[in-house]
Amino acid sequence: MPRQKKDFSPDQLEDILDVFQSESDRACAVLGAAYLDYLLAKAIIKAMPRGEEIAQKLLYDPFAPLGTFSSRIEAAYGLGLIYNEIRSDLHTIRDLRNDFAHAVEIHSFEQNDHIRDLTSNLKLGTRFAQRYKEPHRSNLLSPRNVFISTVVELQDELRVLAGFEEKKPSRVLMSKILGKART
Repeated sequence: MPRQKKDFSPDQLEDILDVFQSESDRACAVLGAAYLDYLLAKAIIKAMPRGEEIAQKLLYDPFAPLGTFSSRIEAAYGLGLIYNEIRSDLHTIRDLRNDFAHAVEIHSFEQNDHIRDLTSNLKLGTRFAQRYKEPHRSNLLSPRNVFISTVVELQDELRVLAGFEEKKPSRVLMSKILGKART
């Protein structure tokens, strides 16, 4: 049976963003990656002249050529939708998802040297965390927070590419949760 391709409103996407951050480390990694995979598929569909017409066959049917997160990352890069830094971070998030999903002994971002090393490769989240120098924000460079910051940065880019937003939103760090600046 083909996977379902549900569409979400921008408000529902914002809710998904809030929910994954409050989950356990394992769920955070798996849900964050699934969210980005969904947005990447939508961005690829939007970029294709016959997107919706052919989307089921290319992205969702069994044995679909673009049915995996990895193939979608490479397709988006090959189409020029994403640049190499985003490609690299998406592959790292995919690797983290796979490790959390398939290694039952891994429970947290802090517990495992391999997970910490992978997380240290996330460029967008690290750069975001380094913008904030205040002492009370010193935990932004923790592996979990770098992962979350990277997912937030990537989803902002992908939401524009997928047509859910006209421009990348301006985000500020308020407290524990990364949220959209609301005026």
